[in-house]
Amino acid sequence: EASPFLYYSSLGALMMVMLGKSARGQPRSIYKNQAAVVEAITEQFPGLPGLSKRTLDRKFAEARRHLAQALQA
Repeated sequence: EASPFLYYSSLGALMMVMLGKSARGQPRSIYKNQAAVVEAITEQFPGLPGLSKRTLDRKFAEARRHLAQALQA
């Protein structure tokens, strides 16, 4: 089983890639920001445990922190 650090680092990296731009400056995703990703998830999976707006916002924030720590190490 993966450690929470690996889970959050993976999730943070996925969000950064998804919300980032290519070397040519083109968006890699149709989603402009994290809020748009959260909205899409909550609309597609309404009522699914663990996928509420509050939970996703908290998990994504934690994932960004973990990834930032890993990049500074």
